[in-house]
Amino acid sequence: MGKANTGRDTGKNQINGIMCDIKNCIYNDGKTHCTANCISLGPQNATDSSDLVCATFRDKNDSKRFQKGVR
Repeated sequence: MGKANTGRDTGKNQINGIMCDIKNCIYNDGKTHCTANCISLGPQNATDSSDLVCATFRDKNDSKRFQKGVR
């Protein structure tokens, strides 16, 4: 499994073929596309698509609090 993209830079370039409906993720373009430089999915022992989690996910609200110095 690849390394998670933990940077704050979204690059704003869509990853071709990766659709994302998680509107509160900092990497979501506000529509249905992921703009992270790379993504990491897991866990490795998933047996069904419902088991998968996007480890790259970063909540927009947490990002705003971090930028304001609130922890």
